Amino acid sequence: MLAILHTESSANWGGQEYRAVEQMTWLSRRGYRVGIACPPSSAIAEQARRLGLTVHEETFSGNYNPAGWSRARLLLLRHKYDVVDCHGSRDSNAFALSRDLCPVVRTRHLAHPLKFSWRRHLMWHRGCDHVIATADCIKAMLVAHGLTSGNRVSVIGEWAAPEFFGIAAKDRLRAEIRTQLGLADDARIVVNVGMLRVDKGQDQLIRAAALWRDRGCDAYLVLVGGATSETDGYEAMLRRLVADLHLGDRVVFTGYRDDVHRFVLAADCQVVASLAEAQSRSVPQAFAAVIPVVATRVGGVPELVEHDRSGLLVEPGDPDAIARSVVAVLTDGESARSRAERARHFAERHLSLDAKMEETVALYERLAQSKRQRP
Repeated sequence: MLAILHTESSANWGGQEYRAVEQMTWLSRRGYRVGIACPPSSAIAEQARRLGLTVHEETFSGNYNPAGWSRARLLLLRHKYDVVDCHGSRDSNAFALSRDLCPVVRTRHLAHPLKFSWRRHLMWHRGCDHVIATADCIKAMLVAHGLTSGNRVSVIGEWAAPEFFGIAAKDRLRAEIRTQLGLADDARIVVNVGMLRVDKGQDQLIRAAALWRDRGCDAYLVLVGGATSETDGYEAMLRRLVADLHLGDRVVFTGYRDDVHRFVLAADCQVVASLAEAQSRSVPQAFAAVIPVVATRVGGVPELVEHDRSGLLVEPGDPDAIARSVVAVLTDGESARSRAERARHFAERHLSLDAKMEETVALYERLAQSKRQRP
């Protein structure tokens, strides 16, 4: 079986790092030899060690570092990996000169445009064998900016892990989460999952919570996710905003959680309020859990959410539109359930971890086989 090395140069924890760890765990459980090259004190290193995965400590200092290129080659020669899948910029650049040793895949998670430079152009064209884009809009952006050709990009979008499909536990989890949060058994909960960060739009969502309260909608907002050292100021601003809007205990900050599925399965509605996004991991998770979705029309989100069929789409940065959609979900239960059930069927067919990882492994094997056949 293949030996697969994932790499990540970021020290923080977010959806990108979560996806890489989930991939590695899936591969390891199925007998693949897998490792992660990452900074020694990074969040992904901590998570990988906790799960018993192999961690190769690498600082990835600088974008174009000859010493880093040498260390990357030595790692591959020493541990004989068959494929490298790079998730960040600096680690992608570090392995760019190792294509003669094994296929180098570059996974692009972010939808924001990349500024042109000749070095970047060279690295995308010559520094990897193939690109995985996590949304169609990312592929379109890379091709439009001349960073790669369409036949060198595979779109493998987001998924929901098996625990999000566990709807048999919904009644139990609804009761458990409400007890845990000190809420009444019949309290309605609107959940947002994600790192506390400006581009995730939690400030817009808090303003929306004040609006739906003023319109007589008695629902709590639960923010599932924490801030990093770089976004502590944003979290402080969110808490001040809650106080300024007199929301009191109507907004709950859970901090970082490794049991996100419990909150999703217990929710009455899930909102993605992002100002910028690829596909958003939160959407497949809500789909799998049969939870109505309200999401902003950004990036790759409309690739998953079909307005008024599998969820409700609103324009980004519009708290009033979010509030109106949440009220619609919570007051028109039949329509909301119909959309959520259609979304669940779509998730069962297209958004499972097994299906996405089988597609990923098939790509790895094709690239490895092609590399072996070259002289």
